[in-house]
Amino acid sequence: MFITITICTFNRAESLRLTLDSLVAMQVPSDLTWEILIVNNNSTDHMDNVISEYVHRLPVRREFEIRAGKSNALNRAIDVAKGD
Repeated sequence: MFITITICTFNRAESLRLTLDSLVAMQVPSDLTWEILIVNNNSTDHMDNVISEYVHRLPVRREFEIRAGKSNALNRAIDVAKGD
């Protein structure tokens, strides 16, 4: 099974860091394939720098959604998610 964890975020870089730290500490079953899809909803903070810190520790993939609003970010995630 392949799952996608989706995080849609706007200007919450430090909150994202806490979330990703929790995911690093998580015990993942060996038979699980997964990705973390982070949709940056046109943030103006240091979001991309935070994401870059985790690319070698987590299966992180980033997407950018220029149109403001959670529904736009979620729709973007649905379009590009690889999970079952």
